[in-house]
Amino acid sequence: MRAQDDQRMFYGWVNAAIFFFVYLASMGLVVYGYSVIFPAMVADFNWSRGSASIANSIHLLVLGFLAPVVAIVLKKLGSKTTIILGLIVLLAGMTLLGTVTTGIVPWTIIWGFIVPIGLAFAGLVPIQLNVMQWFSVKRATVLGLVMTAAPVGGFIAQPVYTWFMEHAGTWRVGWLVSAALAAVALILSFWVRNKPEDVGQYPDGIRPEEAKKAGGPQVRVARTYRTSTPWTPGEAFRTRTLRFFLLTFVTKAMALMLILSHGVLHLTDVGLTDMQAAYVLMSVLIGSAVIRFPMGWVGDRIEPRWVISVSMGLMLLSFLVIWQAPAFVILMVCGPIFGAAFGASLVMDTTMLGNYFSPESYPSIMGIVLPVVTLCMAAVPTVSGYIADQQGSYELAFVFCAIGLVISFISSFLLSPPHKSIAPAV
Repeated sequence: MRAQDDQRMFYGWVNAAIFFFVYLASMGLVVYGYSVIFPAMVADFNWSRGSASIANSIHLLVLGFLAPVVAIVLKKLGSKTTIILGLIVLLAGMTLLGTVTTGIVPWTIIWGFIVPIGLAFAGLVPIQLNVMQWFSVKRATVLGLVMTAAPVGGFIAQPVYTWFMEHAGTWRVGWLVSAALAAVALILSFWVRNKPEDVGQYPDGIRPEEAKKAGGPQVRVARTYRTSTPWTPGEAFRTRTLRFFLLTFVTKAMALMLILSHGVLHLTDVGLTDMQAAYVLMSVLIGSAVIRFPMGWVGDRIEPRWVISVSMGLMLLSFLVIWQAPAFVILMVCGPIFGAAFGASLVMDTTMLGNYFSPESYPSIMGIVLPVVTLCMAAVPTVSGYIADQQGSYELAFVFCAIGLVISFISSFLLSPPHKSIAPAV
């Protein structure tokens, strides 16, 4: 008898489909859409690039430091309500950007403060928590599938928003298209269910009694480590594993931010055309998109920490090539490798934390991790820009990030499963 044959379907897949669109409409088309719409706004208002970019630095900081708040709300209200609240705020923010933005002050307030609130509450942490609660055996596979939505959205955003803005003659239509997609995502989110037990189901669609039948033909058993007990953030951060995880996360995030924020400028400085540099950056996004789902499948069969180690090695090598920029053809090979390495490790990061410390503990742990990562990421664009201004190149910025990736690669081999120490009975 198959698991849950009295159910019409396993509802976890419905959640996954909804989350794919929510993540595409928010992180994919809003965050990556910024790179297309923002230049048009700067040209229209004749803004200083530095002054206009302050909004994005504030945006990143608010997004990161909201993580602990999101963790508290998730614990009290659950993922469904949290996501709905986030999408309401995001819809309001996108609508305001497309209608009342008439200068740099409203732009800074809306993009810097309102939009990141929506993205934080309807973003990755609530979605990842829900997926981890619905899936155990196929956890990495489904996480990889859902997280593919962001780079797919980024790939779509470039031509779609450009087309709309050209035909409408205004950048405002870009934000209004985002608002319309956020409205659709909001409607769909009402069909989300928090946990399998809410609809009388079980994680992965497997009944507990079937899970106990070792060796049964229909039994699907997790092939990678899974903790059986939740950890508090304090307990988790006392482990060597989480400290080395934070180190790997920070250093690779900084390297990615350098490529995304100054990669085109660096490549044009060393002789590539604007179009060639844009193609290299697009190849990074493509590589990140295509790898996430297949790597999720791998992560359910091979311990995620080994996938992270291989990914960090590839990320380091491809980063060095992008830095040196030997030829356009070679860059078009290494760009997707760099993106794929980051995308694969990002899926494995989420999977590993859920496996090692339990899905229930994941939001609280990320509530501490994300502010640290965000602080470091937010510093990269500004510091790298000043380095280029003072020295005439990004060499020192690349040296710093390359050293960080070397440290990250070494640290990735130390991400072994943690074990709680049990106090002796008195």
